[in-house]
Amino acid sequence: MRILIALIIGILFLPPFLQAKTYFVKLTPAGFKKRTELLNNAGSPTALHKKSLPLLKTILNTSRQPSVLRHWLQMEIRTEQDKTYLQSLQAQHLIEKAEPAGYFKIKSFTNDSLVDQQWYLPRIGIPQAWDITAGDSSVIVGVIDTGVDYRHPDLQANIWRNLAELHGQPGVDDDGNGYVDDIYGWDFTDAPNFADGGDYLNPDPDPMDEFSGGHGTEVAGIIAAVRNNHIGISGIAPRVKIMVLRAGTASGYLEEDDVIRALFYALDNGARIINMSFGDVYVSTLFHDVLHYLWQQGMVLVSSAGNSGSNQVFYPAGFSATIAVGASDSQDRLASFSSFGPVLDVLAPGSKILSTAPENRYATVNGTSFSAPVVSAEAALLLSRWPQMSNEQLRTILKGSASGHEPQNHQIGAGVVNAFNALRIKMSGVLQIDYPPPQSSVAGDVLPVIGSAYHPDLKSVQLSYGIGINPEQWTRLLTTDYHFFLADTISEIDLKALPDTTLLIHLSMELLNGQVVDQVRAVRIDRTPPEILSTSVVPAYEGTEPCVLLRIHSDDPVTLHAEFYDARNPGKLLYVIDQPDETRKHFIKINREQVSQAGQVYFTLKNASGLQTVSPAVAVSFPEPFRLNPWNSMGKVLPAGYLLPFTTDFNGNGQKEIVISQYTSRHAFGPVRIYEFTNGRFFSRFATEQPFIPRDAGDVNGDGQTDLLLGFGQYCRIMSGDAGTFPNRILWEDSSFWAAKIADTDQDGRGEVI
Repeated sequence: MRILIALIIGILFLPPFLQAKTYFVKLTPAGFKKRTELLNNAGSPTALHKKSLPLLKTILNTSRQPSVLRHWLQMEIRTEQDKTYLQSLQAQHLIEKAEPAGYFKIKSFTNDSLVDQQWYLPRIGIPQAWDITAGDSSVIVGVIDTGVDYRHPDLQANIWRNLAELHGQPGVDDDGNGYVDDIYGWDFTDAPNFADGGDYLNPDPDPMDEFSGGHGTEVAGIIAAVRNNHIGISGIAPRVKIMVLRAGTASGYLEEDDVIRALFYALDNGARIINMSFGDVYVSTLFHDVLHYLWQQGMVLVSSAGNSGSNQVFYPAGFSATIAVGASDSQDRLASFSSFGPVLDVLAPGSKILSTAPENRYATVNGTSFSAPVVSAEAALLLSRWPQMSNEQLRTILKGSASGHEPQNHQIGAGVVNAFNALRIKMSGVLQIDYPPPQSSVAGDVLPVIGSAYHPDLKSVQLSYGIGINPEQWTRLLTTDYHFFLADTISEIDLKALPDTTLLIHLSMELLNGQVVDQVRAVRIDRTPPEILSTSVVPAYEGTEPCVLLRIHSDDPVTLHAEFYDARNPGKLLYVIDQPDETRKHFIKINREQVSQAGQVYFTLKNASGLQTVSPAVAVSFPEPFRLNPWNSMGKVLPAGYLLPFTTDFNGNGQKEIVISQYTSRHAFGPVRIYEFTNGRFFSRFATEQPFIPRDAGDVNGDGQTDLLLGFGQYCRIMSGDAGTFPNRILWEDSSFWAAKIADTDQDGRGEVI
C-alpha cells in the first residue's frame, strides 16, 4: 500500500510514487528457521497501534500455505518503531528482502449509452461457436475486479454459488475454507490508504460492484450474461459460472496483497480461469512468483494489456504466465487506445462493447479491460469442450485460430481471436519461448533460445531475430522440418557483433494444413552499467509531518540500494533501504530523525543485465519546508461528491460557488449541483437532471458570461446563462466527444473545448 506525498513545489504524486505501508518480506534460511517464533512474537513492538493487528503475518489467512508463499510474510509498517524493527530483522540476516506491496488501477473508458446489438459476437464467430458449445457449468471463471452486481437479472443465474455456505448456517464457515458465508465469492478489499466512499476496508462476504458506473459487472456480462432469457444481452460463454472476487475499491484501485488472496481463493475453490482487467507498470517480485506458480498449477490467467496507446508494458500482462490481450475495433484494427507490442498474445474486441452494468442497467464500454473477458470467455468455451487441455495448449489454440494477423506486424500478437475457429481445432500443441524471459536484458556474447514447439500436425519450425522494436530485416537462425522441441535449446544467437539495442526473437511453427502459429519475444542487449542522470533532495510532507524525498533518475530501469552513513562518523553504516522495482525514477522518503542522523547516502543502481553503478556520496540535509497554514473545519456542509477544482461566480454577485457532482447511494456520479456560499452557509442554486462530471468553467462564446462544461464518458454538454443568472440552458452538446477542458488556444477571447 502507498500514501500520497505533497512536494514543496506543489506537485501531488500520482499512484506510482505512493509510499507503501504494507511490505512483503522474504525470510532467509536462518529467518525461515525462526518463522514460527517471528509469527508468535508478531505483535507490534509499539503501543501506538490503534488496532491490535499483527506486525508480521502469513500471506494467506488460512492454515494452508503453498510452497511459493512459505518463505514470505506480510509486514504492516505504521510507525517509526515498526521500521526500526524491520531494519533490526535485516541486520540479523533474518530477512532476505522487503518490498512494498503495490496496487493496481483500473484502466477503463465507460459510459451509459445503450446499443441494440453486440457487434462483437458475430465478429469472433460466436453464433457458429454455440453450435459446438455454449460452455459448461462446471467451468468457473474467477473475475478479480471491483466486484460484480450478482443480483443483476442478466447475471444471477450464472453466478457461482458455494453450496456449502448457501445451505449452511449464517456466521459459520460451513466448508472450512477459512471464509465465512462466502456464497458468491469474497470481498478481499482492505485498502486503508485508498479511502473512498465505498467499502474499502474489512474484507467480507459481499463482493458487490461499487465502481462508479461499474467495471467488474461489465466484465462478468461479457463472459457469461444469461442467454435466451428475453432481456439484455448474452455472454460469450453463457453457460459457465462467474466466481466474484472483489479486490478493487469504488475508485478502481486494487492492492497486490488483496489480489494475491483472491488468486489463491480461486485456486482453492475450483476456478480454472482468472480474468484480470487491471495493471500497472510496476509490480512486486512476489506477485510475479505467485502468477507463475498458479500457471504451473494449470490456471489460465488472462490479463488486459492496458490503455496507453503505446508499447509501454503493463503488468501482469507483461508476464509470460498470463495471456496478454489488446483491444481491436469493429474493423479488426488495433483500437486507438490499446497498448501494443511484443508482449501481446492476441487482440479481442474492446471498442463500444455492450454489457451489463450495476443496478439492472446496461452500458457501452471501451478499453482493454473489456477485451480480456472476451478471451476469458473463449478460454471457457475451450475448456468446456476439452476439460483436460493445458493452459499452454489453450494459449497456442487461441493464437493459432486468430484472424487478421499481419505477418510483418509483431506489435499486435497473433491477431483477433475467433472462437469458432478455435473450437474446430481437434488437436493441440504448444509453441512457447521459455528463455529469455519477456522484457529481460542480456550482456553476454551468446544468447540461447529455449522453448517448445510441438504439434501432432507439425510441418516445420523457424527461429529468426531482428534488430529494433520494428525490424526491417530478419536473420534466420533455424528451419527444421518435422522436428519437435520440448523445453529444449532451439538455437543460439551470437551477440558479439550486435550493438546495444532491442532484439526481437521470432519463433513460429507451420502445420500441415498451412496454419502458422508464432510468438515474439523482446529482449534488450545492454552491456553498459546504468548512468545516474540526476539526484536531488526535496522537502516534502507526509500528512502533516515534514520529511525529505530523495529523487534518483537513471538512463536504465534499475533496482536501487541506498546506504545511509552517520553524519558524525562517516564510516558508520546506519541503515539501508532497498527498492526492488525496476524503474528509471526512484523516490525514497526519510523522516526528520533519519535526516539528522545521516550525513550522506550512497546509491547502488543495478540494471536488468546485472550491471551496477555506485553513486558518489550525496549529502543529506533537511531543507526548510513550507509552512502549512492552520485550517478550521466547518463541519459537514455539503454532500459527498466530485468537485470542480476551483470556485466560480456564475451570477457575478461576488459570492463564491462550489460545483459538485453529488454521489449517489452507490457512490456513482450523480447530478451536478451549484452551491453558493452566502452568510456563512451553502445554498443550492442550480442542478442538472441527469448525472454529469463537472469538467471546467470558462467563456466559450465570448459573451462575457462563465459557461459550465459537463461530461459523462463520451457525452458532453456546455451549459450557459444570462448575466446575473446561473448556467441553466444548453449551449452545445455532443454524444461522441470526450470533453476535458476549456482553453483559449487561439487567444481570440473565446474558449475552445479540448
